[in-house]
Amino acid sequence: MRYTSLAGIETDRVIWPVALAFFEGVQLVAAWCELRSDFRHFRVDCVASLETLGIPYPRTRRDHARQWEQARASEGRGRDADYSAPPAQIRTGAANASNVVRNI
Repeated sequence: MRYTSLAGIETDRVIWPVALAFFEGVQLVAAWCELRSDFRHFRVDCVASLETLGIPYPRTRRDHARQWEQARASEGRGRDADYSAPPAQIRTGAANASNVVRNI
């Protein structure tokens, strides 16, 4: 995945998706990030491109999701993503988010 942060930094990452989250005006992918060796949350609107690698997950989906839930519980919200609003609203400071997380 090619990802562009809100600061404009572009990175290529291999991710293993765990869940989708829907906030008011913002969608996120929760995933294991090979680049950071940690679970991260990525804003869908900041994903520049995607490609599948055609290889299976390194562990079972159930184990992967359980590990993400444990990390999320122990550390709070994931890193990288700004959950509050789409980029245009962040620049103006407008935000109100409510979320629903759904395992994929």
